[in-house]
Amino acid sequence: MFSVGLTAKDIMSSPVVTVTDSMSLDQVSQLLLTHQISGAPVLDDKGVPVGVVTLKDVVRSEPYQESEIAAPVGTQYVLKPEQPVEPFASQKKPDGDEVNSVMTPYLYRVEEDTSVSEIARIMTLAHIHRLFVSEGNQIIGVVSALDMLKCYAGLKAVAA
Repeated sequence: MFSVGLTAKDIMSSPVVTVTDSMSLDQVSQLLLTHQISGAPVLDDKGVPVGVVTLKDVVRSEPYQESEIAAPVGTQYVLKPEQPVEPFASQKKPDGDEVNSVMTPYLYRVEEDTSVSEIARIMTLAHIHRLFVSEGNQIIGVVSALDMLKCYAGLKAVAA
């Protein structure tokens, strides 16, 4: 399906919006909203990638009550008793108000010559929505699930 010779370099977005591990969750939220992205790599004070933070991580940082999980009756999101909700990784506010308290402490990276079919395989197996493209220890691009969908849709249009 994706075997047309395309690589990460062909479909990646660049430059990559990054955050630092000492940024506050409010700062990260604002940055993600401003750039209309759902996640960003986290860099330490030396610029080395140490993790990734997503909107989901920020949302999970907020404490919740069990009664707040189900939507009001009449909406499309009513939870049924036979559909249990898995608890968030943490039901309490993180110890700090910094991104390093909620980020995933690793990220998936590929080189720019990685094939799009290999990227699809990695994303599927790892259940992730973005892969970072690196050159050495530097992140030079990002390939998101949306980039993959655009690639796939473009190939379908060419075949039609």
